[in-house]
Amino acid sequence: MTIEELKKLKEKKGYTYTQICDHSGVPIGTIIKIFSGQTSNPRRSTLDAIEKMLTDPQYEHLGKSFYYDEKSKPTVTSYTNVYGESVVREPIPFYGSDIGPHTVEEYNNLPQGVRVELIDGEFYDMSSPTPLHQEIVYQFAKQVDRFIDSNKGKCKVILGPVDVQLDLDDKTMLVPDVMILCDRSKLRDRVYGAPDFVLEVLSPSTQKKDFEKKCPKYRNAGVQEYWMIDPLKKMLIKYDFTGEDYAPYVPQIMPLQGTEPINMYHGKCIIDLSEFNRIICDYE
Repeated sequence: MTIEELKKLKEKKGYTYTQICDHSGVPIGTIIKIFSGQTSNPRRSTLDAIEKMLTDPQYEHLGKSFYYDEKSKPTVTSYTNVYGESVVREPIPFYGSDIGPHTVEEYNNLPQGVRVELIDGEFYDMSSPTPLHQEIVYQFAKQVDRFIDSNKGKCKVILGPVDVQLDLDDKTMLVPDVMILCDRSKLRDRVYGAPDFVLEVLSPSTQKKDFEKKCPKYRNAGVQEYWMIDPLKKMLIKYDFTGEDYAPYVPQIMPLQGTEPINMYHGKCIIDLSEFNRIICDYE
């Protein structure tokens, strides 16, 4: 088979890169380079090993749990999201598997253009941001940056994609949409340690990861405040991990209307939520 034929077969069967690696014997870095086009003339023996895995009936069951068409969605298990809605539990798309764990070194050696996050040894896929996503990110950063400048603050607003080695270990590397960093010593070629504030803009493909995976990681690492903007529901989900008024895992949920303070600034930094609502409406 040609590389293009192998790509189509991989997509059809829904295999991850790690599954192909585990059952073909080809290193994951080589596999990603082949499928991403980084390697145009791989060895014939390498392609044969990948083809053998992709066409072997004994591995058919591996890919089924990663299909995303309506007929093959998991229907047995579900979870309750932050809005109290019961949602069918779908696998989060990722390059890794339970067979890992993968490391920061592997993350650093991924081919250019491959967008993933590393969470507790697993690679999670990151789709390219939409124009709506980027406008929301820019609007938030603009408002916070204006406040910091007017108060001659020491903190810095950083827009993604910037790597954050959150736990300073070799198992996790996150890429927040926006962060506020007050300890400048953490900022080098990437951010080492926890930022003070994180904002994520939700999408249907990432919201479960942002709720279930990232939220406890941010809290345990020392992030003070975690906001999520949900463009689909036009809502803000706000966690204050230092607050005494409510439990740290119980968020405040509010529509994108009026204003809302960033708590780490003791209520002095006021964010105009209606601006996000206006941006979202422009795309409807």
